[in-house]
Amino acid sequence: MKNKNKISSLKKSVVILLFFSCLLAGFFVLENDAIAEDKTIIISAVQTSGQTANDDFIELYNNTCADIELTNWKIKRRTASGSESIIGSLKNTIPGKGYFLWKNISANSVGNPDYATTSYSLSDNYSIALFDSTNAQVDALTWGNNLLPFADTPYYPLNLKAFETILRNLSDETSIQLNYAPKNSSVLKTEELSSCTIEDPAPDPIDPSPAEIYSDQLRLNEILPNPKDDETTGEFIELYNAEDFPIDLENWGLQDSSDTQFIFPAGYIIGANDYLTIYRDIFRFALNNSGQEDIYLLNPNGDTVSEITYENAKENVSFSFDEADWKWTKYLTPDKANEFDAVSQIKAEHIKEGFVVFPIEFSLDPDFADFSKVVWNFGDTKKSYLKNPKHTYLKKGNYTVTVSTSGEAEDTSDSFVLKIKDYPREKVEIVGLIPNPLGTDAEQEWIEIKNNEKNVVNLKGWKLATGKKVLVNHPIKDDFEIQPGETAQLTREQAFFTLHNKAMILELRYPDGKTADRVSYSKETIGDDELYSKESGRWTWISAEGDERAAEDISEPIEAPVQTEPESEPVPEEALIEIVEAVLEESPENMGKFSVSNEWQAKRKNWLNYLAYGLPTNTSPKLASENIALQEKSQPATSNQKVSTKNIFLQINSFLNSVL
Repeated sequence: MKNKNKISSLKKSVVILLFFSCLLAGFFVLENDAIAEDKTIIISAVQTSGQTANDDFIELYNNTCADIELTNWKIKRRTASGSESIIGSLKNTIPGKGYFLWKNISANSVGNPDYATTSYSLSDNYSIALFDSTNAQVDALTWGNNLLPFADTPYYPLNLKAFETILRNLSDETSIQLNYAPKNSSVLKTEELSSCTIEDPAPDPIDPSPAEIYSDQLRLNEILPNPKDDETTGEFIELYNAEDFPIDLENWGLQDSSDTQFIFPAGYIIGANDYLTIYRDIFRFALNNSGQEDIYLLNPNGDTVSEITYENAKENVSFSFDEADWKWTKYLTPDKANEFDAVSQIKAEHIKEGFVVFPIEFSLDPDFADFSKVVWNFGDTKKSYLKNPKHTYLKKGNYTVTVSTSGEAEDTSDSFVLKIKDYPREKVEIVGLIPNPLGTDAEQEWIEIKNNEKNVVNLKGWKLATGKKVLVNHPIKDDFEIQPGETAQLTREQAFFTLHNKAMILELRYPDGKTADRVSYSKETIGDDELYSKESGRWTWISAEGDERAAEDISEPIEAPVQTEPESEPVPEEALIEIVEAVLEESPENMGKFSVSNEWQAKRKNWLNYLAYGLPTNTSPKLASENIALQEKSQPATSNQKVSTKNIFLQINSFLNSVL
């Protein structure tokens, strides 16, 4: 019985607790509905970055049924440090149950804005607020880590990534949407608008003194924020009157970012098509030298007629209007037309791609390179102050390269995106070499390289590493192109290498140091002009006498037979020409390079093909029978003296050198 009483008491407690919970929940629901009903205009969506850091916007929503005029309303921003600035003074109307869009038009964001600026952007840890024409706060929104926000602001705890948008409803609930398309004043919530009560419009009140209409042809024209001498008297703001009649400035005003105002007293009149300069000892507020500053010209109704924004003023340089845009100029022209230097622009030669650990040469466009001091920023935290620098990237990726110069008045820069990727592993191989050419080794040694790709391969920047134990890199500094499927001979003209006459290791290396091909040889005695050749994947030594030995089978040096020939008279030039023409007809594509022909593979003793390798012929094998007639043809008809084959081909080589 005692336990039953306890259970009954517990049931009563639960019922009471549920009753009060429901009552409390209903209270909060009613309170949220009341808050939603009280809101007029809210900040409904915010984006801080998209394709670029300036790709930002602010969307407003009108919760009332009536259109609201936004002229002289302002959107302000406040950083985490408490620094506050005006994004802009709004214009136009936000429709009932409709939207209004501000964006930064220096970026390429979506949507057609109702109001736009080029000098403002949103960033991390910001608080923004909407103020009406009486400077009363209407709404606010804060994101990230900002401990000094505007009053009564909803919080979103995180900063936004690119293309992320904070969406906020009338109950101050926030969410995130990717790639949100903001709404402008052409968009209405028709379902809510249809529920609005339509009232007969009240008759317009009879105003015995309607607001005066003021000229919109009066503008800010020149600002000097940082004079060389005393700032309290040297700073000035110049106005220009584009009307054909004078304008009385009484009750017109000047205002800065801090909302400090100067109101013109009676007696200030600006003439038709004339200038008027007001100095700081009159308008009183200080113009910022660093950071951002906003200046406004207000008519007596409080409407903004002209406004400008500048950042980081250099000493004794004014911010002036050139009839199209605002620019910095070293020419100070109070009460006169503005003056500017000729436009100086810097421009880089844009490079689209490069490779990891491969030095890239940067340069300026010759038509835009008349600068003595430049700064290159390579996008990987590295900089250079050379005009045409070289830079090596250690990681692949996309880098924004910027080159800039600081002029006396204006700074100019140019940038482009450079894609760095891993170096392609192009298929090339070493297929032959002569370590001991007849005569001076250093001038005649060569290494033959084959391109196994379908495209042309340029070995500029590659390295040939040689040595016995420690390999030393020899860079290929100039263009060295090999056609698809073809071979080319690398000599000391392209890379400063030397081949040892007994043993050596060679590596052909990509620009990033990786090995493309590796060859080694070892032989006690390497004869003059003896070839080390790769045929069908097998390396063999081919001596000048025509003997062929597989590289792994050679253990003893091969003695070259010595042939002596009697002295002979030179062959006439007409005969040499006939011999050369016959050689060119026989194998023109093989002249001056090592390329094994089918006839040479089958018959090593073909003297004419041995000449096609570009080798001396004094120790070449006996002339094949089919070429004896070619030799006899070179003899004069009246001579019975034997002609030395050595002299014939020495003369052929000499003749070719004289005509090629």
